Amino acid sequence: MIEEDYESSRLWGRYTADELNHDLLFRRDLHQHGCSNETIDGTLPLVATQNLIVYLSRRLEEIGSLTAVAYSLFVEWNSDRVSARVVNRAEHHYSAKHVLGARSHVHFDKNASHYAMILDIMNKLVGRLKDENALFDTLKELATLFCAYFQELHDVTIGQRAKTSSSPEPAPSERAPDVVQP
Repeated sequence: MIEEDYESSRLWGRYTADELNHDLLFRRDLHQHGCSNETIDGTLPLVATQNLIVYLSRRLEEIGSLTAVAYSLFVEWNSDRVSARVVNRAEHHYSAKHVLGARSHVHFDKNASHYAMILDIMNKLVGRLKDENALFDTLKELATLFCAYFQELHDVTIGQRAKTSSSPEPAPSERAPDVVQP
């Protein structure tokens, strides 16, 4: 990004420094649910997560840093509009102590104006690169990949509990990813 837009890369550096410790907030919540560090660290990513990683890596090679910023725009937009409601629902179902990390993350993103920061970076990058189509194509693909993630998450949690079959198929996360798409 430095070669594409120096000022944007300075903002990006601040943003990524903020984000790098957020996993600790969610790890804290998982501990409240009884997960040990060993369990957390030993759990393989869902196939949909692996597909997302492959897509992001490929897209970074194709269009550069716009990929990472598009990903952040997607997640910060969702955080700005939806995360507080999701955390409230989870708190109602579990307890305040079970979502303390997630709630802290929501407040942090709001207070740090992450969505506005990412919009600013995106506007500068797209303006320099003059390639809105690459941004919109990436955002559409990210939406598809996140839908697949939430479907798989449902399938391996609620969906598995709802199955009545005596010999259920292995969950997608337990199968080796044969073909990574898109």
